[in-house]
Amino acid sequence: TNHQHQMFARASRSLVRRFYSVAVREEEAFLEFGLEGQPKGVVQIVLNRASRKNAISRKLLSDLEVCLQEINSMPAGDARVVIVRAAPGGNAFCAGADLKERKSMSQDEARVFVSRLRSAFTSIEKLPMPTIAAIDGFALGGGLELALSCDLRYSGSAGLMGLPETGLAIIPGAGGTQRLTPVVGIAKAKELIFTGNRLTPSEALAIGLINGFKDTEL
Repeated sequence: TNHQHQMFARASRSLVRRFYSVAVREEEAFLEFGLEGQPKGVVQIVLNRASRKNAISRKLLSDLEVCLQEINSMPAGDARVVIVRAAPGGNAFCAGADLKERKSMSQDEARVFVSRLRSAFTSIEKLPMPTIAAIDGFALGGGLELALSCDLRYSGSAGLMGLPETGLAIIPGAGGTQRLTPVVGIAKAKELIFTGNRLTPSEALAIGLINGFKDTEL
């Protein structure tokens, strides 16, 4: 409907504004909605682990799962657009998995973690409302995979995107290989995966990885 199109347009424009939480949050991912000046129905998943560049830890993943459960339990119409973004004050959207924590996991624990991560990203992909990744700073590895699970991706001037895991003999295990190809085409997807190249916003826009970028922070 025209009303829904207007809501989506306003939500997209709101990406150029910064939203600050008054209270210090302990969660490494939490929901924000009903903010002053924001259209009704806009829900934000906020990544809140700036000290580790929002690297995905067990706790961040658990908190993300809770966020998704809350969104799926909201009454119809309460969540019309979902924006995934980093909390203010950091320099990363998400730098991927927490490799320091990963080193402490057994093979079985790592397998379970990746399976849960893949399921969480699939849950984002399957949300019935439009989803937008607001990329400020690094979106690398699992961070880019998170962005790819969203319908649309917009970047600030400091955005840097890529799948550098192959340089560590790790494959993108949370759906990145499957989601990247329909977005940029098979040749570019292979190039990014094989080389681990990191793209600036203008380079990412040129191949269709993002839908647009601003010469400022988001």
